[in-house]
Amino acid sequence: MENGEPSVILTSNEMISDIRDASTRCRALLHGLSKDGNTNATEAREEMASFNIWVADMGVFDKGRKSITSRLKSDPSLCHLTQQLLTVLEYKFREGEEEESQHDSESDCSSDRPSSPFKLVSSSSEESEDDEVPGPWTSVQTLMTTLRGMAAMVRRGGNDHRQERTEKFKNLPRHEELYESTEECAKQKVDHLFPKACAALQKRIAQAIARRQIWLVCLEEHQQKTLRRSEPAPALQQKEPESMEDKSAQ
Repeated sequence: MENGEPSVILTSNEMISDIRDASTRCRALLHGLSKDGNTNATEAREEMASFNIWVADMGVFDKGRKSITSRLKSDPSLCHLTQQLLTVLEYKFREGEEEESQHDSESDCSSDRPSSPFKLVSSSSEESEDDEVPGPWTSVQTLMTTLRGMAAMVRRGGNDHRQERTEKFKNLPRHEELYESTEECAKQKVDHLFPKACAALQKRIAQAIARRQIWLVCLEEHQQKTLRRSEPAPALQQKEPESMEDKSAQ
């Protein structure tokens, strides 16, 4: 605890790394399941597209402010939930992989049997077609919906956090004059670019431009502060002990 501020529990780098590894494995499994000739290739392609959208939204393989590290570093519980959902998702993909292998082996066995002109259909098989048990892809769709909903929530939270920080930053005494001058310049630019727009719209555009500029200043100050913290402290110079000659001279 420093300056009376409560300490923040951060997500471990190992957990973030596990999410990236699990995402890589899930993507590879989906790629294999989506190949032509597989029984569930269509479903796999649809889920692969949905999974790739989630990966992009969460910044799983990105760096910087849009990365998953930046998005989930301060929320270990959400990171842990994401990790659990990916674990279940990977298990479901492996289930689909096993079903595909079983289907291939059954096809090979049936091709070796002598063909018969008669097709025997039992009443139990007819009932099973009517009462089909949902397969693993139903669970996959539910899991993907949950993951993408969480990603949307994280992005909205990030935008709200940025707006809140920008508002606090621009209201600091040392930045009030900077914001006012930036907004005034933005108004002149908007008036030149959109002369026919109503006054209210021009004001909103100018404020958006000014807030964006202030946010960039905020980021620059934060980066400089981070660099200063990461710099090693100067080593203390130890005073050398006086030699016997110096003492005798005194």
